[in-house]
Amino acid sequence: NLSLSSTGTFSDKNVGTAKVVTLTNTLGGTDLGNYTVTAQANTTANITTKALSLSAGPLSKTYDGNLNYSTSAADLTTLSAQLISGDTVTAASLVFTDKNAGTGNKNITFNSATLQDGNNGGNYSLTLVGNNTSTIDKANITVALQGSVEKTYDGRDSATVNNANFATSGWVSGEGASITQSS
Repeated sequence: NLSLSSTGTFSDKNVGTAKVVTLTNTLGGTDLGNYTVTAQANTTANITTKALSLSAGPLSKTYDGNLNYSTSAADLTTLSAQLISGDTVTAASLVFTDKNAGTGNKNITFNSATLQDGNNGGNYSLTLVGNNTSTIDKANITVALQGSVEKTYDGRDSATVNNANFATSGWVSGEGASITQSS
């Protein structure tokens, strides 16, 4: 009765072929004293990439007239949680597919991710998955009355306000409005 138990340790954790594996052998059994055992000290083996669908969670921004999204530290933390512990997403390119406001129904395209995994992202084979549950909140604008509205007494309570009596602010660059009065 002779037993051999072996555990192996790769030279590092990263993807590669013919990587050296150091073996730690434990011998036992009632017949161990009858033999001189030469156990293999190392071997080679492969570490293959981990296939992973990296999914963007629901994102939110305020309307700014463009498709861009500025990835936050919280976004990167959420993405990193999908990786093997200790590996992180350090950058991601996420964009909206249209610029208009909408709640919970906006599509996101996930274009790229940069990983810190000790192997320049080479330990993973990623499929980047966007979503259709993101939000673009409406931007706030202000319309304010400026100047004074005056009239000569004419027996009515109506006031005439013209375009010069209004000021607007808060518009996204390149956008604006004109005020149109009706009588």
